[in-house]
Amino acid sequence: MWYGIVGMAIAVFFTALGPGIGGYWWLIPMMLIGAGIGAYVAGKVEMTEMPQLVAALHSFRV
Repeated sequence: MWYGIVGMAIAVFFTALGPGIGGYWWLIPMMLIGAGIGAYVAGKVEMTEMPQLVAALHSFRV
């Protein structure tokens, strides 16, 4: 699991610093909003309902 966390952190970091990316002042607020939504949804789902949690979190993908 830690490899996944570190890998995603690296991916977000380099994507945010990539060429043609603007509006850096939006990054932190949007990340905080997304983290808040994810924590709320994760808190509502019991551990025995992990497939539902994964489905709920994947529904945020655009």
